[in-house]
Amino acid sequence: MPDLFLQLLIISNFNTMKGFIIVIIFISIILHACVEPFEPNIDKYENILVIDGAISNYPGPYKVKISRSYPYNERYPEMVEDAIVKIIDDKGNEFSLNNASDKRGVYETDSNFLAQVGVGYKLQVITPENKTYESDLESIKNPIEIDSIYYSLDKKYNVDENIDIIGAQIYLDTHDPNNNTKYYAWEYEETWKFAVPFSWSRHPDRYICYRSYKPKGLLLGTSENLINDEIKRFPITFVGANTPKLRLRYSIIVKQYSLSEKAYQYYKYLKSVNETGGSLFDRTPTSVYGNIYNINNPNEPVLGLFQVSGVSEKRIFIEKSDFDEYFFVESGFAWCRMEYSDTTDSLTTDSLLRLAYIIIDTTFSGQINLTKDSACFDCTQSGTNIVPDFWED
Repeated sequence: MPDLFLQLLIISNFNTMKGFIIVIIFISIILHACVEPFEPNIDKYENILVIDGAISNYPGPYKVKISRSYPYNERYPEMVEDAIVKIIDDKGNEFSLNNASDKRGVYETDSNFLAQVGVGYKLQVITPENKTYESDLESIKNPIEIDSIYYSLDKKYNVDENIDIIGAQIYLDTHDPNNNTKYYAWEYEETWKFAVPFSWSRHPDRYICYRSYKPKGLLLGTSENLINDEIKRFPITFVGANTPKLRLRYSIIVKQYSLSEKAYQYYKYLKSVNETGGSLFDRTPTSVYGNIYNINNPNEPVLGLFQVSGVSEKRIFIEKSDFDEYFFVESGFAWCRMEYSDTTDSLTTDSLLRLAYIIIDTTFSGQINLTKDSACFDCTQSGTNIVPDFWED
């Protein structure tokens, strides 16, 4: 290979632009040919116990998920069944958790158990191998009320479309007047009202529907470096006009968790590991250990966290009328098309039906309305026509 490269240099003289281009192309071919996909050969891994659970001042049932870490080439964890799971308070009272009927490896409390603010709780797990694991004893902090949730019109750059998207940036304000909390987490759920583009006379109740979305993970914030325990204009989410969420009516409910410092640091590090870009220059991830230990072998690694926290929540609505009349929001059904055919023109109607069109309606004048997708006239294909309990138009 070196001889061939040398000959190419000599032939081209490397003095002309043409020769230079030939050499560059040749080098590119050689480098590309050397690239091979890499599949790591991993035949060893630590079969580590993973325990995740949470309790709060909100009614349960509270759930605890128990599994084991799994090899690189597998997609799902091994769930741990038939464990003995208990929550124990600071007075020694024990509350047993039962196997959830719908999910393996998930244990839940019964409806009679409600965690109390100011009371300390710990989790105890006895595995089928008769190993006992316990969490730290932690008290539920006083829930801190959310001061306000609000929004402002803003722009956000959309990488996929390479444009700025106008929408509502939703913020949160909160504070602890006693300066005792410092560490917070939030999760939210969106619900919006939408309409399909075509009405269906057979089912007029399928024109308006509702849809909800709850992202995974927690948003984290802290006031540890501030004089006062308060957080202002914390960004919760951005709702773009390129989605139908703001077209008719939108609602968001935010839950606020008062965390211990250890729980906050656990979630913060877990978040940083999950958000690495996957390049060779990312920092090497390490195991994220929480507050659960093997009581007979404290050196055994255990993953997961038993979260004990106070919770509060707040909901707001955003109305279509809140915006300027020129504020345009996508319908979410731009791909829907209506076709028309006269009932006397059977040739046209038959040809449309052969192309997988669906008859929506027949008008009094004898015209047939057709479209290709039932989602264009039946909103229950992408949502529910049952009005949510909290919804008030």
